[in-house]
Amino acid sequence: MKFSFSASNLQCRVDDPLSCSQAKHEVCVFANGQYRCECPNGVNRLPDGRCLWVNECARPSLNSCHKDANCIDKEVGYTCECKPGYADVSQDRVNRPGRICQKTSNECSQKQTYGVDCDPNAACVDTPEGFQCVCQPGFADISSS
Repeated sequence: MKFSFSASNLQCRVDDPLSCSQAKHEVCVFANGQYRCECPNGVNRLPDGRCLWVNECARPSLNSCHKDANCIDKEVGYTCECKPGYADVSQDRVNRPGRICQKTSNECSQKQTYGVDCDPNAACVDTPEGFQCVCQPGFADISSS
């Protein structure tokens, strides 16, 4: 079976969402002064005219995940997630997570190494960014910083 593909096959009617090929996964969009059937964002058109979803996680050059993050492919696009033992310190952790991952350290288990100096009435709590001294019940934090 041979497929034919030409620009004339790409026209669509905005009032008819089915005017684009559902089998090719096309969508009707307004471009360059006319309505055309195009592949959605993040999707490549094959030589036979079909739209093919790109797996950005297949190769590191196709995504911007940090080397210590897992790339998770989605139907449209991808997301990144820092691997266990790494904290997400990306500038925009909500919309673009896993772009910068930093190895975490348990400062509380190595207090002398990391200079952890919690009050005797406080517990050291490890956080992805470092540590925090948390007052035990019945005590209030009166430190200046």
